[in-house]
Amino acid sequence: MGNKIFIVIILLSLTTSLIVIAYSSTTSSGNYVFYIYGDPSCPHCSALKQFLTKTYGSSHVYFCNVASNTSCANRFLDLSIAIASKGWIPTTLVVVDCETTGIVIGEVEDKGFWDKLLSSKPSNNVTVYMGEEPWEAITVKNNTLFTSKYAPAVCRVKTTSQPGSVTVSWRRKPSIIDVLPALIILSLLDSVNPCMITLYTVFLATLLPRKNIALPGLVFISIIYIGYYLFGLGLTWLAYIVPRWVYLLLAALFALYNIYEASRTKGLKECRECKRVPLKKIISRPILGAVILGLFSVSVLLPCTSGPLLLFASMITGMDTYSQAISLALYTALFITPLIIIYESMKSLRRSRRIINWVDKHTPLLGFTSSIILLLIVFIIAVS
Repeated sequence: MGNKIFIVIILLSLTTSLIVIAYSSTTSSGNYVFYIYGDPSCPHCSALKQFLTKTYGSSHVYFCNVASNTSCANRFLDLSIAIASKGWIPTTLVVVDCETTGIVIGEVEDKGFWDKLLSSKPSNNVTVYMGEEPWEAITVKNNTLFTSKYAPAVCRVKTTSQPGSVTVSWRRKPSIIDVLPALIILSLLDSVNPCMITLYTVFLATLLPRKNIALPGLVFISIIYIGYYLFGLGLTWLAYIVPRWVYLLLAALFALYNIYEASRTKGLKECRECKRVPLKKIISRPILGAVILGLFSVSVLLPCTSGPLLLFASMITGMDTYSQAISLALYTALFITPLIIIYESMKSLRRSRRIINWVDKHTPLLGFTSSIILLLIVFIIAVS
C-alpha cells in the first residue's frame, strides 16, 4: 500500500513539473513581445504598458508612440486601415517568434487572457479582440511579413517580398443589446416633434365635443408608426452607400434648424405647418381625416426632425436584417409614446383643455432642449 502511494506521489510530482515547465516556456520565453501602439497621454495606454511590464518584464514590451514618432503614427494609420478599425488606442500586437498571434484593441489587465494569446498557434488567420471579446478575424498572406511590417522594431526579416493584402474575413455583428442605450435615448429625443404633437392634439380636441376620438386617434398613431418605420428602413438601406459623415452632418443641420424654429415658436398658434391643414373639413370624416393627417405628418413634419433616426440608422448597418427590423420596431414604438400618452389623456373634454394648455406652453421648450441634446450627441460621435 505504501509503495502504491509513493508511486502516485511521484507521478503527480512529474505531471505538475511538466505543466509548470510548459507554462513557463510559454510565458517566460524570450521570443515574445507585446507591441503596443499608443500615446503616453492616453490613460489606458499607460495603464496597459505598466501592467504588461510589471507582469512580463520590460524586455517583452515595446511601446510605439503614435503621438511623437512619425513612423509609428504612419504605420499605425496603415494598420488601422488594414484591419478596418477607427484608430483606437491602445492597439497591441502579440508577437511570438516573429508572428502575430492576436491583436488587442483597448486596455486588458487579465494575465490569463494574454497567456492564452501567447500560447496560441500562429497562423495566417489572426483574431482581433475588442477588449477580451473577439471582434473580427483578418486573413494575411504571410504572417511573418505582416508582423515585420507592423512591428519592425521586434521582428526584422531580410526580404524584398511584400506582406500582401490584409482582408477582414469575419467581424462580430452588433446585437440589439449593444444598441439598446442609443435606441432608447435617440427615439425619445426623436419623439419630441412639436408640430406633430400640436397637430395631433388639436385634431383630437376638435373632434372631442362631437365625435368619438377612439378610432381616429388610433388610426393616426398607426399611420405614424408604419410610415416612420418604413422611413427608418429606407434610411438604414441608404446608410450602406452614403458615408457616415453625411448622416452626421444632416443630423447636425436638422438639430440647428429645429433649435431656430423652437426659438421663434411661441405655441400652438405659431405652428406654420399646422395652418396648412383644413381641420374643419377633415373632422366631418374623422377616419379619412386621421389618415390624411398621418400621411401629412410622415411626409412633411417628421423628416424635418429625423436627426436622431439618421444617427440610429447609421449605427445598425452592421447588424443582420432581422436585428435591424426588430431594432427599428422598438425605436418606432418608443417614438410614438407621446402620441399614446396624449390619446389616453384626451378622452374627456375637461382633461383635454389641460392637455392643450400644457402642449401650448411646453412643447417648444421640449423641442429646443431635445435639439440641443442631439447636437451634443452628434459632436461626441464626430470627435470619438
